[in-house]
Amino acid sequence: MNAMNSIESSNAVNQLVSRTDPAQTFAYDADGNLTTGFTASQPGVTGGGVFLFTATYDAENRLASLTYKDGKNITQAFQYTYSGDGLPAIVKRLENGVVKEETRFVRDGGLIIQERNASNAVTRQYAWGLNLGGGIGGLLNQRRSGKDYAYLYDANGNVEAVLNASQQVAAAYRYDPFGTLLAKTGTFDQPFQFSTKRADARIGMVQYEFRNYLPAIGRWMTRDPLGEAGGLNLYAFVGNNPVNWVDPWGLMELPVNPNDVNPNDWFLDKRHYNPNNPNELKFLDVDGRKLEWHPGRPNDPSPHQQVDHWHDRQNFGNKHLKPGETIPDPSGSRPLPMLIPRMFIPIIINPCVLQPWQSWCPLNPYNTCPMS
Repeated sequence: MNAMNSIESSNAVNQLVSRTDPAQTFAYDADGNLTTGFTASQPGVTGGGVFLFTATYDAENRLASLTYKDGKNITQAFQYTYSGDGLPAIVKRLENGVVKEETRFVRDGGLIIQERNASNAVTRQYAWGLNLGGGIGGLLNQRRSGKDYAYLYDANGNVEAVLNASQQVAAAYRYDPFGTLLAKTGTFDQPFQFSTKRADARIGMVQYEFRNYLPAIGRWMTRDPLGEAGGLNLYAFVGNNPVNWVDPWGLMELPVNPNDVNPNDWFLDKRHYNPNNPNELKFLDVDGRKLEWHPGRPNDPSPHQQVDHWHDRQNFGNKHLKPGETIPDPSGSRPLPMLIPRMFIPIIINPCVLQPWQSWCPLNPYNTCPMS
């Protein structure tokens, strides 16, 4: 729980049903989606506060609408539309049934690179880094009204500050470990904050690509699509350990040991062999998406190659992913269309060491591919 003086009660399936200080009760539908909850008061947000909300979901258990009455008795409603890849495409905000704002998202894979209004005019543009993979801690720049703003981060990839072109602080943020915004300074208004994810300040909700998160209670609004494979508590945020773990998408956690990869979701590509790292492994899901395990090489001159890491190139480019980080579900575990690849990497090239290797060779009894 986040509030030090609050007592929380959960049911047999780990759904939060009530908490004290403030006194709140929560409700869920038959699919385990949160249908009754509370907005959170956010520093510097006009019209914000703690209000009872109701939420509805579509047939894919994606948030379709969220409605509440604010402090002026105005009915605030948010409506969500999704693209073919299952990611949020349009968000509308209504007051007493009248549309006041419409935001459309243009993406590169899972990353938002433009926001547009109802007239399809660009209102914000974003540039991402980390070898084109982007994600947590990877947002470099926002352009708005012809002006550029740069992002600064803490060790967990939370946005700490935004600088204007004169290197002055336009906005600064401070969070608790679960992402509740404790303080904000500066007048610049921008949505990317905790975990470099888009936050809706009026609601106090963080929009991950495939699920929505409520920092005030430290829980997801919907169950983990992986089921118990992602942990017994289907609503827990990064195993209730946000100090040490991050969650780029809200889905699958990368294991420390490659032998712990779920065999129902991934199968080992026995043809794969890299002479530069013979213990390297490659897994494929049912759609052919690759997940690579690169064991550390202590004597390698590059510090990045000295430690164990994973690669999910389709979603993160060449970024080194640490065990404990999370990636989008494999196709076999949930009927999600594939994300659009951000870059094309030929199969005969290992981008990690920039050396070609054999794409096929005979296997020995240990399912490895020795050099001939």
